[in-house]
Order: sequence, then structure tokens, then C-alpha cells
Amino acid sequence: MTRLHVVSDARGMWRVVDEASATTLSEHQSSSAAELAAWRHARAARVEAILLHDRYFRVHPAVDYLGTARAGRHRDRGRVMAHRR
Repeated sequence: MTRLHVVSDARGMWRVVDEASATTLSEHQSSSAAELAAWRHARAARVEAILLHDRYFRVHPAVDYLGTARAGRHRDRGRVMAHRR
């Protein structure tokens, strides 16, 4: 298992880096796009954790809000549709 890091570079780009091989998996113009790409890479491989490095050199673990938000949105839509019938 490996960890992925989302880091910014001197040009202001955001990269997804595999810790084990120290290779850049993808490069993005925003931290949000890089984080989403990191989640896609993580789901395709055995990834232990995703770590986000902000511009102040602090490190935060990534939280998968996207998966829970999608599940919640579909569940709520089902309730709304049931009330309309």
C-alpha cells in the first residue's frame, strides 16, 4: 500500500504524487481538481491515505465528502419524489 500526496509547486500548479515511487501521477490548476484526481487514483489502486499539503506547508488527511454527498443527495431525492406521488 502507498500514500498519495496533493502538493503545490512553484508555478502554482497542484500535483498528485505517489509516495512510494515519488512520481507525479497528474497535474492540475486547482487543489480541488487535484484532490478529486487523487481520489480517482486511490480507488483504482491500493492507497492507504491521501494527504493534502496546503501552501503553508501544513498537511491534512483528505476526507471523502464526495461519496457521502452523492449518497445523501440520491436518498433525499427519493424522499422528494415519494412526496410528489
